[in-house]
Amino acid sequence: MRTSTIASATIALLCHSLASAQQTAPAPIAATETEPIGAWSIGTGIELSAGQSQANDLFTMMLLGSMGGYGFLFSSLVSEPRSSLVFFVEYQLFDRLALVVQANAGLAYLQNQNVGSSSFLLPDHRFDWSAGAAVGCRFIVNPGGLVEFSVLGVPHIDYASNSLSWNNGSGNPSGSTTTIDARALGGGIELGLAVEKRLLPNLDLRLQTSVLDVNGRWSTLEQTPPATPAPNTTTGTPSQTRVGVDLKIAPTLELRLHF
Repeated sequence: MRTSTIASATIALLCHSLASAQQTAPAPIAATETEPIGAWSIGTGIELSAGQSQANDLFTMMLLGSMGGYGFLFSSLVSEPRSSLVFFVEYQLFDRLALVVQANAGLAYLQNQNVGSSSFLLPDHRFDWSAGAAVGCRFIVNPGGLVEFSVLGVPHIDYASNSLSWNNGSGNPSGSTTTIDARALGGGIELGLAVEKRLLPNLDLRLQTSVLDVNGRWSTLEQTPPATPAPNTTTGTPSQTRVGVDLKIAPTLELRLHF
């Protein structure tokens, strides 16, 4: 009888221990939280650009070299400001894919402080501005990682304007004010890379850069007063149409807000 009582007590104790273990077992570790599909985000940042590469226009320099040096002007004047503001909106289509809509604008004004020392490459005044828009996709390599890596493919359209003026110096041998206006309209597809770190539950810091730009561009130059053409050269407003693939490194530092 006593043996049966001890066995019953032992079984009851074991059952109680198992029940307690189940109640106090640690909860499974939750998977890393990723951005929910369908989430919107907005952001802004600053893009640093080296402008249009002169090396890519060497052929243009030779082609238009007979036009009073306009080939060199196309490669050196029609460029973007060195920095611009970027605004964008993103929509998460899938776990690894987001739709990106982006706009950018930049301007720069330079004035030669040394009066009387202007030259062809250093005008008395220079004013540059540009604007552009793009719609494309961002593919997230490791969604939910401590640092996310992304690849971007973004079709874009851009417009750039540059205005230079000389009051004197070698750029203005006649002594009167000379102005050259360069304009360019272009478009293409940019391929880029991005790394992103979540700072707060709804705020990310992103470092992004373009790498390759497959683009086309149409540019014009206009001089006031008009330059005197050299013998046997083309007159009128020179223009250039160019299609090419550029190595374009333009890093952008951005903040992205989720909502």
